[in-house]
Amino acid sequence: FMSLKYKVFLILLLFFSLGLTNCTTKKTSYYSIEKGQLNLNEWDFNQDGVVKLNGEWEFYWNHFIHSEDSAFQNIETEYLPVPGLWNDHISHGQKIENIGYGSYRLKIKINEIEELAIKYLNASSSAAIYIDGVLLYESGKPNVTKESSVAGFRPKVISFLPKSTEFESILHISNYHHKKGGQWEPLVLGQKKQIQEFFNFRIFLEILSAGFIFIMVLFHLTLYSRFPNDKPLLYFAIFSFFISIRFIVDGEFSIFMMGDFSWSTILHISYLSFYLAVLFFFLYFKSLFPRLVNSIATKVIISTSLVFSASVILLPTEQFSYGMIYFQLFTIISCFYLFPVLFLAIKEKREGAKFLLIGFVIVFLCLVHDTLEVNEIIYSTPLSSYGFTIFILMQAYFLSIRIRKALEHNKVLSHDLQIQNEEYCDLNIRYKEQNERLLLSKDRAEESDRLKSSFLANMSHEIRTPMNGIMGFASLLKMPELSPEERKESIEIIEKSGQRMLNIINDIIDISKIEAGLMEVYH
Repeated sequence: FMSLKYKVFLILLLFFSLGLTNCTTKKTSYYSIEKGQLNLNEWDFNQDGVVKLNGEWEFYWNHFIHSEDSAFQNIETEYLPVPGLWNDHISHGQKIENIGYGSYRLKIKINEIEELAIKYLNASSSAAIYIDGVLLYESGKPNVTKESSVAGFRPKVISFLPKSTEFESILHISNYHHKKGGQWEPLVLGQKKQIQEFFNFRIFLEILSAGFIFIMVLFHLTLYSRFPNDKPLLYFAIFSFFISIRFIVDGEFSIFMMGDFSWSTILHISYLSFYLAVLFFFLYFKSLFPRLVNSIATKVIISTSLVFSASVILLPTEQFSYGMIYFQLFTIISCFYLFPVLFLAIKEKREGAKFLLIGFVIVFLCLVHDTLEVNEIIYSTPLSSYGFTIFILMQAYFLSIRIRKALEHNKVLSHDLQIQNEEYCDLNIRYKEQNERLLLSKDRAEESDRLKSSFLANMSHEIRTPMNGIMGFASLLKMPELSPEERKESIEIIEKSGQRMLNIINDIIDISKIEAGLMEVYH
């Protein structure tokens, strides 16, 4: 029985697999570009689809050639793969560096004249496209010097009507602003409607992915505002934000739908978004498994990301662009550190660790693939954006489970707290009643104390009266001139006073016995 989370993973993987396959060209027929020639006489655009102009183009280093100028025919023809870089290419016995300019030339044969279009993405770092000698497109301003050259990004669908069934395409490219020079992106040829639909679909898929991820950003920021102690929500939202930014500044450059942006601005955003995305990616892991992720490793990763981010801000493009390959290698090495962390989390049965491992493996494989692709070791479709999208969706699902469980736990705690609060209310009522009884007892005790004080005052007065009589007449008995009758009368008064005092003392004792409960009452 397959659990729900694995079903979700398979559905997402299938969705993006279909998206990638829909973006590829059909291959029902065969074509190839060799030595600057492409023969499409047997190619039917309606049935066979669009054509990627990948292969050997004629290449002329340090020359901007034109169709009407026959002088270039005296130049020794060289060939360079497109897409590809001219870096390290040997031209006339000399090694080409990244800085310079050159021309690419391709002759194309078609079976009928019809309105065609070329989907052009970008080159490093400025380009112009001529069809049969007519300038149809410029991205920036390619020129022979850095001062007169202007870098630019401007993806576009370039439509044209060939003059005959054989036409010529020439690219002028110059680079003075980036570590990589040349036509590094493929050109796609097809009918105007086909290319426009192809381009629109790629833009749609890019915006759809970026928009969906941005919704995830807002969703998790909203959750974080409710649960400010849950740091994974914050780091995940920031990480997702930078991934959504990369969607619109890489790939089809859908950022141009929001306005015109300079080449330098796009490059700064692209590099910064990657560096900071990696930074918050590791902070997300650290917040999920604070005990398992080593603090020293975290500080190293954070410091390195901040240093590379600072280089983008402080250095010119031709310098900070060299840092990307080193940071990509550093990111891959750092990912190797996270694998033991995830395996240990799975061993400790941490919630969501298996789910996190699956998404992390997908991101890691896509990152390795794109590192090879960006550095022209392989030529393929970039996958990191899709890999990160799958990872974000999986983690959003995982975090939603955590939030749901937290809400359920809070609901149980709230119920228990309500019961306990009711018990405290009952206790408070009982304490209030007891306090009222204590206050009443206190009033009674004070009244009793007052009565005792009054009683003692009366008793002292009652005792003092017979005592005065005893003391007074006892003093009279000392007088010698006292007659026998007076002496006898004084003794009788003393006896009466003594008896009276004895009665008072007996009464006091009886009262004490009554208060102590020792007096037996007879009816």
